[in-house]
Order: sequence, then structure tokens, then C-alpha cells
Amino acid sequence: MNKLYLILFIVLITFATMTIANADTKEAVLTHNFIERGDLFILDVGETKEVFSPGNRIYVEFLEIDYDPDAVSDVRIDDIILSNENPDPGEEISIDIPLTNIGTGVAEFVSVYVNYGDEEEGSGHEGPHIIQEILPGDSYVVEVNHMYQNEGEYTIMIVVRSPNDIQMGNNVECKNIRVGDPQGSGGGCGALGPNDIPKDAHIFYTEYQHGDVVDQQDLWLRVDDIGQEIEVIKLNEYESKVLLSIPK
Repeated sequence: MNKLYLILFIVLITFATMTIANADTKEAVLTHNFIERGDLFILDVGETKEVFSPGNRIYVEFLEIDYDPDAVSDVRIDDIILSNENPDPGEEISIDIPLTNIGTGVAEFVSVYVNYGDEEEGSGHEGPHIIQEILPGDSYVVEVNHMYQNEGEYTIMIVVRSPNDIQMGNNVECKNIRVGDPQGSGGGCGALGPNDIPKDAHIFYTEYQHGDVVDQQDLWLRVDDIGQEIEVIKLNEYESKVLLSIPK
């Protein structure tokens, strides 16, 4: 009987020890600060933070808020070329508008608007002329024709827009044209408003698994405005790899 009590006592002690050990292990896991989907943390520019997912640890560095150079273009109006700078009334002229994308990304859906300066005659503008894309460093020439009915000095204004144009100061160009032998001078040239391209967060992260580097990337993540709040998203419950994004 005493042996039976001794065996039961040993079993109880063993069970209690295992329970305490499991509790300690669970507590250790909980304090390891695993990242779950939707968890947020804040980084200042240049700050590094260590985050964890099951089996992995990830070092995240917030580099800057800037533009991804592959995502922005810069379309420039190179010139306005007239076939005749002093036509007679009723004479049709051609106008060539050479454009160049001097940016680092593809200019997409480029819209070209032409204002001939003779709005009172009822035919003073046209457009947009749509160019599907202009690759970095490439040029494109838009060709239009127009006929001025009355003599006068007019201001031709060209406006170019692209959704990812980073610099709009070179998107307006004007040129005066004299029709016949007018008196006086033409008008001036307008300007475009400020750029409204959303900026990106430039993130660098290194992912370790059991001490080995398994992933290392530069990421450009879209933000609606300049913010520093980073969201960590787990791909799914079975994978330990995480991605970063900026919440909108």
C-alpha cells in the first residue's frame, strides 16, 4: 500500500511539474511578442525594429517617405513647332508638339490639350490627345492642324498631364502666332497646379529563420499621405513569413 501511495505521489509531482513547465513555456511565447495580422507599430525615419512571427524574426528599417523611381515619370514639352509663324487668315497651318519623358518611370495615359487662343471664333481648343505610354528617355510628337479665320496675334498654349508625372513645371508651353498684320499683342501663358502624386514608404527588412537569412528586400509601399504607421500582415495561418504595408 505504501508503495502505491509513493507511486501516486510521484505521478502527482511529475504532473504538477509538467503543468508548471507548460505554463512557463506558454508565458514565454506570449511575451515573445508575435506579430499577428493587422498589428500596428510606429517607426521614425531611420529607426529599426525587431518583430517576430512564429519561427522567424524580422528586422524592419523605415528608410524614408519618397517616390519609387520606377513609378514616376516626368513628361516635358520640348517645343511648339509651327509650319508658318505668320499665316494669312483662312490658311491652315500644322503644329508639331514634341514631348520627352525625362523621368525614371513609364509615363502612362499622357493627355495633351491644345488651346489656340481664338476662343471667340468658336474653335479655340481641342483635346485631349491620348498617348498610351512614353518610356523613360523616349519622345513622341503630337501633330495638330488649325486655321485662324481672322487676323490677330494669338497665344497657343499646350498643356500635358500624366497621372504619375512627378514634376509639372514643364507641362505647359506657350507660343505666339501672328495671323495677317495685326495691331497689339497676344496674351500670356498659364500654369499647372501642384503635383498630387501620393508618396511611398521606403522600407527595408531582413527576415531570419533559425538564425539564417531567408529573405531581404527593399520595398516601396504606397501611402495616401506622409505617415509613419506600418502594418504587419501575415500571409496566412500556415506560413510564418510576413509582409509590410501602409494602412490607408
